[in-house]
Amino acid sequence: MLRILFAITALLSIGVALSPPRRGRVLGLLLAVPVGLLVYFFLGIGIARALGVGRFYSVSLGAEHIADKDILISLTFWIGSAALVIQWLVRRGKRAA
Repeated sequence: MLRILFAITALLSIGVALSPPRRGRVLGLLLAVPVGLLVYFFLGIGIARALGVGRFYSVSLGAEHIADKDILISLTFWIGSAALVIQWLVRRGKRAA
């Protein structure tokens, strides 16, 4: 599963880099989903290990006592953050070219 997520991320990254500006923005939004999931996964595990908590699901936003809404809020936050950073990089890169 993790290999598939990395492969999708790599393919979308190549698409963003090589596509025209409008298509690059759309692919950038699609790229935000796997990037946000990867950040959520690795950051959550790192913080959970540092705190000594056995689960990582929503620790990255401080929700040690989790419910479904906490997981959804955390995923939305990380995917949205990734989308903002990717869109900024796409705009910056296309202006420089």
